Order: sequence, then C-alpha cells, then structure tokens
Amino acid sequence: KIGISQARAALDRYLKESERPLTSSACTAEQVLYPYWKVDALTLKVRSVVEELPDYSDEQSSFPRNPETRVRRTVALSPLALTVAAGNLDSAIPSTIGLRAEYLKLRPYETGEEPEGYSVVPVTADWQVGLDRLRSSARSLATYGDSPMVGQHRTDLVGTRFTIVYLPYIVFDDERDQPMRGVV
Repeated sequence: KIGISQARAALDRYLKESERPLTSSACTAEQVLYPYWKVDALTLKVRSVVEELPDYSDEQSSFPRNPETRVRRTVALSPLALTVAAGNLDSAIPSTIGLRAEYLKLRPYETGEEPEGYSVVPVTADWQVGLDRLRSSARSLATYGDSPMVGQHRTDLVGTRFTIVYLPYIVFDDERDQPMRGVV
C-alpha cells in the first residue's frame, strides 16, 4: 500500500518521462476501491486434426498411392480467468485487471472494513457481463485454427465461478488549461 504523496510522486515521474506537464498544486486525490468481476472457469478443449497418411505399400514406387485419411482428436482441460469492471466505467480506471488477476493475494472483504480514507465504488454491472465476456473468449478459442485440414474445434466452459474483487486506486484530478485525470 502506498500513500497519496508517494502515488503523486510516481505520477509526476511518469508525466516527466512522457514530457508532459507535472501535476499542479490544485491537483486533488481520491482513494477508491474499485470493483471487478473475477470470473474463473475451466475450458474443455476438443481439437480435431485431419491427417493424411501416405501408403507406400508398393515398394517399387517412391510415390504414395491413395493416402489414408484419419482424424486425430486431442482433449485438454485448462483454467481460464478474466476480470471485467463491475462499477461505473471511469476513463481513468482500467476496464480489466488483466493477467495480474491470477497473481493477486485475495483476502475476504466485508462492508465496513474499508481501509481508512478509501471510498467504495458500488457494483453496478451484473455478473452476466462477466459471463458474456467469458463466453466470447471461449468462442475465440473454439474457432482458432479452423480449416478443412484441421477440422472442427470445440471449447466448453466447466465450473464457472464469479467473485467480486476490489482493487485500490488513487485517482488524481487536475483542473488546469488541459484537464488531466490519472490513476495510480
């Protein structure tokens, strides 16, 4: 956990490296806990590959005769996790946690246990948003590599679980000639 002054110093370093104006003395900071739907599931992937096996049974010819066609299937079970914003969309706050969601050390949270100085952004997006995003990801996995020689792929979701995860952000607002909004 970092304080507002450390976060502002990090933001100013980033702005300086980007050759942009630093935050002004009128810059305000708000500490928020922003909600995300964390969706975990297993993907059951069935992949089919059409193989043509040459027939060299005629030892006098170096060219294969009628090739034999065979379908080879592989089955794999693998985890799939993603996050989707569950609060009101804010242009300064990322719409997803990304791959970092896999590495978060989560602990239970109950209303009233907010860290001092933080406000909680209410959950406004239904869990269906997360499920739709998960299905979209699964569909893209299912059709990846489809071709006549590959055959049809199939991906099903198994054991889908939804959890609300709150991430702490410090949102900076700087009203000046060019308004700036940043997050640390």
